[in-house]
Amino acid sequence: MQLIEEKKDSNRFKIKIRIIKMKNKIIFILLFVFATVIYAKPKIPPTSLPKNAQEFIEWVYPQIPAEEIKMDKGIYTVKLVNNAKISFTVDGNWIKIDGYYNYVPEKVLPEAVINSINSFLANSKIVDIEKKSGFYKIRFSDRKFIRITESGNIIYQGF
Repeated sequence: MQLIEEKKDSNRFKIKIRIIKMKNKIIFILLFVFATVIYAKPKIPPTSLPKNAQEFIEWVYPQIPAEEIKMDKGIYTVKLVNNAKISFTVDGNWIKIDGYYNYVPEKVLPEAVINSINSFLANSKIVDIEKKSGFYKIRFSDRKFIRITESGNIIYQGF
């Protein structure tokens, strides 16, 4: 008789353990779903970009549509289907172009900068440009990089 009672108690204990484990799983799943919903950012359609940003993308990378647009701390980052990324301020001015192994067209730079680059690094292709106050940081396909003023004066070069 005592053996039967011990067996029943053992089974009840096992059932309670299973219930506790099941509750823990349900709580974990609910927390995961809640966190996903809370931190998910809504998709930004290309038409919500400032007009000059839309025109800039079409001018620099014609016929290459946006794959993803994010907004973080007042900066739009547009990822194109060729993996290039362009960052814009909220008023639509570009501040960075990362070609992501694609070349960045020179036409985004002032003519004086293009002339200096062509005389200094004739065979290099631009893969990354960051616009700063009064100068550009430019990285090339051969891993060289420069800082150059808007008037075309190279102020730093690295190899």
